[in-house]
Amino acid sequence: MPALIEAPWFNRLIVVVLVINALGRAFFRDGWNWFDLVVIVLSAIPASGTLLMLRTVRILRTSRLISVIVNAMERQVLDAHAAKEQKVEQTHHTQLMAELTAMREQLPAVQTELSDLRANR
Repeated sequence: MPALIEAPWFNRLIVVVLVINALGRAFFRDGWNWFDLVVIVLSAIPASGTLLMLRTVRILRTSRLISVIVNAMERQVLDAHAAKEQKVEQTHHTQLMAELTAMREQLPAVQTELSDLRANR
């Protein structure tokens, strides 16, 4: 049993079992979880012939990390862009409200001038 516990795939298998237990069926909705499960199962099988080649697929697990980093960077860029757009819209709204207020303040004078013009006709 100690040799089993010392196997590098054993710890990963325990983690996967715990994650499956925690997430339930949601675990199987993510393609990366399937990929991890397949890689762990393949690493538990003794390597020989074509299985040795399949075990090299473990290297592709790093692509998951790269994917997570790229997605996080993309999310940051999109959030920054959304924040900038919101600030521009808010500034534009503030300018429009200031113009509207100025027009409302001028309205009584314009109405008086219009009344004077009508009276002088």
